Amino acid sequence: MRISDNSAWQQLEIQAYLASTQTPMRLSTTKPDGFPLICSVWHYIEKDYLYAVSHKDSLLVKTLLNQPKCAFDISTNEPPYKGIRGQGLADIQLDASHYLPKLIDKFLGQNFQDLQQFLMNRLDEERLIVININKISAWDFSGRMKLDKTN
Repeated sequence: MRISDNSAWQQLEIQAYLASTQTPMRLSTTKPDGFPLICSVWHYIEKDYLYAVSHKDSLLVKTLLNQPKCAFDISTNEPPYKGIRGQGLADIQLDASHYLPKLIDKFLGQNFQDLQQFLMNRLDEERLIVININKISAWDFSGRMKLDKTN
């Protein structure tokens, strides 16, 4: 994983943020017609790889099979804004059985049991997206976005 020179965080901080945040990853690629495609997916970090899962018939999986170059953003939606963005190459794998439970646990915990059961029941239809991170950078506006607690 190559970290940009102007990154606000180094590798350990980036990995800690990715491991703890429950904000979905915005994953971008380019469709065959040349237009961008952005999808929000759950993510899991392990070493220099990001893992996600999507249905085998999803436009995201079909597009990544033809165009593995991708970009990603995992950032807060509320002030103070911070997060990471980067680029990588996606590999689509048939077996999502190791990572789907990890994603469910991270993003749902003990909640939404019906959704958890639905996803696990169609596990053989899910595909693992493995993103080999090429370049990554973090930003953190916390210092300049101190919350005013008087209002």
